[in-house]
Amino acid sequence: MKLEFGPEPSARGEASIFDLVNAVNVILKRFNAPKDTRDIFEDKWSVSEKLEHLMRAISERPRLRFWELFVGVTSRSEVVVTFLALLELIRLKQLMAVQGEAFGEIDICRAEPAAAPAARPRLRKAHLRSPPPAPIIHSQMESV
Repeated sequence: MKLEFGPEPSARGEASIFDLVNAVNVILKRFNAPKDTRDIFEDKWSVSEKLEHLMRAISERPRLRFWELFVGVTSRSEVVVTFLALLELIRLKQLMAVQGEAFGEIDICRAEPAAAPAARPRLRKAHLRSPPPAPIIHSQMESV
């Protein structure tokens, strides 16, 4: 009996969501849990701001180590927001996480452009026009 837990890793060595979650947990362990959970702190970062920050960072260097995304973060919430932004960019196929070997370093780089979609047949303008209006039919009841 063979157990299967998901698709085989691709030849490119893309890191799985489990690899990413394990890596972010290592980062989160650097921050102690808050002692007093009654205090509410305003978050300085939004996911959209972190999206821009990550795209700017990857434009400066074509490849970043996963842990480099978290250099200078000051709170657990900033780690989480950065991680959510990374996941969103991976989902949008803007970035990809690559892992050369199991349990190895995870690199973040721009996603390879997808192959161009197959050309769709073009519709002639005649097909795009709306149909002519239906003729108005008057009944005999209206004139009575």
